[in-house]
Amino acid sequence: MRPGYRDAHDLLGNLFLQIADYSRSIDHYGKALALSPNDPSSHYHLGFAQAVSGDFLKGKSSLLKSIEMEDQRLRTSDSAISKKSVEQTSSLTHALTVRQASIAYLARLKLGEIAVAERQLETAAAEFSECLRLNPKAPLPYFEIGKIYYQIGDKSKAEDFFEKYLERGGSKEIIDKFKKSPDRDSHK
Repeated sequence: MRPGYRDAHDLLGNLFLQIADYSRSIDHYGKALALSPNDPSSHYHLGFAQAVSGDFLKGKSSLLKSIEMEDQRLRTSDSAISKKSVEQTSSLTHALTVRQASIAYLARLKLGEIAVAERQLETAAAEFSECLRLNPKAPLPYFEIGKIYYQIGDKSKAEDFFEKYLERGGSKEIIDKFKKSPDRDSHK
């Protein structure tokens, strides 16, 4: 492997993440980030690995940086796009917006999961709500917000969010499994 090949380090980071070798995963994601410090996906991958390894503080920092880098990239791209024709701008802006939502959505989703693990349910709900702003058709944030309402005892609001989750392709079995799990009320 060429030492300066960012994609190879990124792929190795993915591989080690899949087999739960978090130290080596973080090492390779760090190398990918060093080779491409302004790449939002590099910050996201590193933050994800840090979070699943249990280092929530570093994970949150890297995830927030991924969102910042994506926003910065979009602002730079948007100013370059403004010089193009209206037709070209429309298609390019749409493509870039989809990319931004993808990185920001994934980072916000992981930040919400971290907040739940840290028992910061208001923060978690805010992160999942931001996911919905970025991608209102995604089912998972509805499920996660429903779980939060269920855990704090507001079953009516929980059911509303579970219904929205199902409307967007979610699984009734997953909801039922959550409701039957012994730790579903652990965040009260």
